[in-house]
Amino acid sequence: MSRRGAWWTAIAVAAAGAVGVAAARWSGDSRPRPRAAPDGGAGLPVPAAAAPRARLRPAPLPVPAAEGTLEPADERPLWDAREAESRDPAWADAKERAIGERVRALVAAATRDRPGGVAVPQIECRETHCRLLVTGTDGPAFRAFVESLQDERGFYGDADLLALDGYSEVPDGSGGTRYSVRVHLQYRR
Repeated sequence: MSRRGAWWTAIAVAAAGAVGVAAARWSGDSRPRPRAAPDGGAGLPVPAAAAPRARLRPAPLPVPAAEGTLEPADERPLWDAREAESRDPAWADAKERAIGERVRALVAAATRDRPGGVAVPQIECRETHCRLLVTGTDGPAFRAFVESLQDERGFYGDADLLALDGYSEVPDGSGGTRYSVRVHLQYRR
C-alpha cells in the first residue's frame, strides 16, 4: 500500500470512530462500556447485580414465611389484623404454653455464656396471631436470640409468618443499653 493509501485508511478509521462516539453520546447512552479482560475474564470475580431498592412503606405488610412468596397475606398491617381478633382461650392458652417452652430453650441457648441478658416478659395470643415482647441488656445475646427466633430452632416452619416490629436501643441510665423488639407470629388454622 502506498503512503497515500495508508493516509486515507487512517483518516477513514478515525472518522468512523468519531461517528461511533458521537452516535453513542447522542443516543442518550453515554455510559462507559465494560472492557474485556486480556485473558477473556478467566479468574475474575463476577459482580453481583445490584438489587433494586424497594420503596419504604410506613407499615410492613405480612408476608407468609412458610410459602416463600412475596405476596401480602393480608392487606391490613399485621398489628391491625391482630387487634381485630378476639381471644380464643383454648387455642391461645395452648399456643402461649408451647411458645413459652420454645422461647425458654432459645433464651438459655443465647445466654448460656452471659445469663440474664435476654427476657421475654410478654407472650400474648389471640385467634391466629401471637405477640412476644423481647427485652435485653446484652447486645450480642439479644441479637443471637432474635436471630434464633427466625430459623428452625425458633419459629421457621412453625408459624406461617414472623415479623419483627418496634426495635429500640435506649440507654439504661447506668452506662448500658436496653434493647427491645416486638415479635409477631401468625398461624393459619
